[in-house]
Formats: sequence, structure tokens, C-alpha cells
Amino acid sequence: MGPYQGGVSNRLTSSVPISLVGKQKPQLQFYFKQAIEKSYDDLWVLISTNQGQTYSPLCGNYATPDYTYDGQVALYDGRQIAWVKEEIDLSAYAGSSVLLKWQLNSDNFDERDGANIDEIKVRAIGNTDVGTVQQS
Repeated sequence: MGPYQGGVSNRLTSSVPISLVGKQKPQLQFYFKQAIEKSYDDLWVLISTNQGQTYSPLCGNYATPDYTYDGQVALYDGRQIAWVKEEIDLSAYAGSSVLLKWQLNSDNFDERDGANIDEIKVRAIGNTDVGTVQQS
């Protein structure tokens, strides 16, 4: 997603549904770092169970504690200079096929280096890969 301009919404979306049917304790894993304007620009990790018609935010360990969705931390903003591994529990979506999306939204002012995301995987019990994200 890299450097971004003001007033944009950049997206990285999976193009192929990932089946979580019959999977135990599925988990989204990815590495990321970011430099986005705190409190004004934001990065969301989103999931869809209806072929991308609607998306809901996912809540991870490195999300910003200042913002919550449904009682859980859901938004990423500010600086994360070093690469970190994010892990998000997808057990609530077991039995479904899902699409994943990362969305960076910016205001019309300060522009930064953006968000970098790498090694995206969905895994389940037994450390097996369920799927990887292919960009649409």
C-alpha cells in the first residue's frame, strides 16, 4: 500500500474466497509496518462473509487502543517503524468462506510513508495454511 496521497482510500483485497469450513481456530497472520498520520489517517483490517458485499473490522494486537468497534480495538494508526507479526483470531468465522481487505484512509493534509503488509496467511490448528491473500 506504500506511500499515499491525501484524500484517498487505498485497498488491498483478497480476490479468492478463503474457506474456513471445517477449520479449528483459524487465525489471520501477517507482518506489517506503518507510518500514517495519527488520529487523522487510518488503516483497517476487514473481513467479509458475503462475497464482499459488506465488511466488518477485525481487531488485532497492534491496533490503536483509542478506537473500538463492537467493544474491541479495531483501527491502526500512527507509526510502527519495525516489522511486527500481527495475529487475529478468526474463530468467529469458522464454517464460512471469507474475503479479507486492508484499507488505508487519509484526510486531505499530511501524507506519510503509508502501510506495508507482507506474508499474509490464514492458518488453522496443526499450523496448516488455509489460504493466502491474492490481491485483486
